[in-house]
Formats: sequence, structure tokens, C-alpha cells
Amino acid sequence: MNEGGAVRGGTASTLYVSDMDGTLLQPNAECSGYTVETLNRLIRNGMFFTVASARSLASARSILAPLELSLPVILMNGVQIYDLRAGRFLQVEYIPEDALHALLDLFAFHDVSGFLYGLVDHIQTTYYETLGSPAQKAFMEERIRRYQKPFTQVSSYRDVADRGICYVSLMGNHDKLVPVRDALLRMPSLAHVFYEDVYFDNQWLLEIHSVRASKGHAVRSLRERFGFDRLVGFGDNLNDHSLFEVCDETYAVGNAHPALAAAATGQIGTNLEDGVARWLAARFE
Repeated sequence: MNEGGAVRGGTASTLYVSDMDGTLLQPNAECSGYTVETLNRLIRNGMFFTVASARSLASARSILAPLELSLPVILMNGVQIYDLRAGRFLQVEYIPEDALHALLDLFAFHDVSGFLYGLVDHIQTTYYETLGSPAQKAFMEERIRRYQKPFTQVSSYRDVADRGICYVSLMGNHDKLVPVRDALLRMPSLAHVFYEDVYFDNQWLLEIHSVRASKGHAVRSLRERFGFDRLVGFGDNLNDHSLFEVCDETYAVGNAHPALAAAATGQIGTNLEDGVARWLAARFE
């Protein structure tokens, strides 16, 4: 594979791209043994495969370690493209500082808090002021325990506004976050995804980033970088819409949000049933 041109010497090639949580992963946030063995076998036999996730590098890298991925992965809903083999970010879309300060004003007005992800010299840190809910506390503690992810408490988000902030994540009750989501619609330099969390009951995620970033934009960038002819995507939740929009074929897992399932080419088995790996095995073998 040549990063500067077409794969396989210019022959037709397809890139398969899967979401992680709720799609490729089991409820314990890991790939099953079957999925690991199947994907690795297919990759060795010439399948081009990668992931497009809302996760950050700290957790994604640990979860993906058993997979023999040679292509870059898409993180934070398309904000970052990361080369696991080279250990470097290939692309990062930062939030402009003026937009970030306007966003922080919005947080203060609506009395919400969350996590700010900063990236300086390829080192990523997650900042927070307070933990606004038990779910936020559990989210942070689980990532520290399982992935040794660094979190830093700050007295004010303003103190780290110059730390290469590229992603903001809020977690909370649907009705609490809706006014913030509505206000974001009037901020043209920012984009967001708003969807129900697959791990915490009655908790919603509002994830905010530069308008230049999305799963769809990042997948299109990989297509151009490597010269793929076709894109096939797999997903389960509303943050996979932009991925589906740029793919030639799309498949929603059986546990997918109805709106995403309605936009898909077809439906496959659930994440509990290793739906993605079984569909790929059937397609290739």
C-alpha cells in the first residue's frame, strides 16, 4: 500500500470502516475473540479495514491493540486521524480560540460542565472543572483505571484555552443538554453530535468540535490519501450519520438507532452477535 497513491497497484479497492462502541465492540468495550481472529485473518488476506470512533487515543489504542490494523484510525468523531504504527497524528482539527471562548460562555450560562481535550506536541490531556454527575465521575474513573488516561482538574477552563483544544464532551440528562445543543446551531464555526450513551442509562452525550471535522470528512480524507475506490461503513448511533453519508454501502447493526438503520443500505447482526465481523467473513469467504 502506497500512502501517496492507489492501493494494490491501481486495482479496484474497498475500505471498510466501522464504528467502535455499540458496533464493533461488546458491552464490555472490547472486541470478542471471534471478532479479533476474524478481522486479523481478513486483513492478512488483503482486506482494508479501519475504525471511526468517538473515542480518544488513550482508550482506542488499548482496545484496538489485538487487531493488526495497518491503516490510520479516525478518533473523536473525525477530529483526529492517527497512525497507530508510526505513533503520530496525521490530521487534527482544532477549535478556534474565539469559538472556544464563546462556547465556555454558553457553558456558564446554562450551568453545564464537561471534558475539554487538548493536544500539544502530540501529547493529549483531558481537562475538567467539576464532575457534574455520577455518570461523569464513573466515565473518568473507568478510563483512568482501564486505560491510564490522563485527566487534569483546572480552576477555570479559560486557563487551558490555549492548549490546543480540539474536542469538548458533555454528558448529562437529555433535557438539560437540549438548550446547549440548540444554542450551538447558531455557532457556525462549531459542529456537534448529540446522541444517547450506550453504556449509561438515561445519559446523553453532546460532543462538540470544529465544523471542519466529522467522521465523514475524515473517511473522505483517508479515501483520497490511499486511493480507495469504494467505502463501506458500519455503525449504530446518530454520530455515524456523517460516515454513512460518504460511503457507497452502509450497514447498521441490529441494535442501531432507528434513524441510522433507516439511512443504511442494510441491517446486520447486533454487536453482541459480532455482526460486523460475521458480515465481513461472509462477504470475503
